[in-house]
Amino acid sequence: MHDGAHKSITQTKLDEIIMTVCSGLIILPFYTELFKKYHLLHHAYTNSEKDPLWTKRKENIFLHNRKLYAFLQCLPFAFNIYILLGSEKEIKKSNTNAYKPKILNMILSVLVALITIIIAKPGFLFVLGTFTVMTALGAIRYWGEHMGVSNDLKKESNTHWFPLGMGIGNHEVHHKHAGFSWLTLTIGLLYRKVDTHPLKSIYGLFFDKRFRHYKKVK
Repeated sequence: MHDGAHKSITQTKLDEIIMTVCSGLIILPFYTELFKKYHLLHHAYTNSEKDPLWTKRKENIFLHNRKLYAFLQCLPFAFNIYILLGSEKEIKKSNTNAYKPKILNMILSVLVALITIIIAKPGFLFVLGTFTVMTALGAIRYWGEHMGVSNDLKKESNTHWFPLGMGIGNHEVHHKHAGFSWLTLTIGLLYRKVDTHPLKSIYGLFFDKRFRHYKKVK
């Protein structure tokens, strides 16, 4: 789905269909279109006041209570929806026409999700547990991508190791060349110095006062 958002699978509109079907298969029928919108905005305005992945709401919670921030960040859906709804004012400052979710793609993903549920019959606890694990892993990965103890005030991201990271740990390159596929990024990661990893990020968040978000300094 991530590669589809950047059109790095076939580099055509077919990528939208691929990611739409994938979102239905994991029973997240609306996730892909919303992910695409906010993720592309994140790339356009990385770490700035217009970045929907680091809003003033999120920053305030992080600065005042890191443990609460970590707990909320790992909750499926609720916290992210709260943060993103609160970020709409910042998002409206940018040109978002290119990132509007497509209703037809959402309908297709709903149909795929319904077919998946009918055929696979996944249990509620299984689905909820999967979403929780995915959310927690995504949160920890983000801490490795855009947080750390670097003194470089112009730093935007880290190069980091992450299990099942699909090459996105090669994050500095990813932001410079978003069209590179996960396979290209994975191969490139083998030749780059790694700044951090999940255990280091978790330790930094909870125990290191220098650990910060790489928000742009004007």
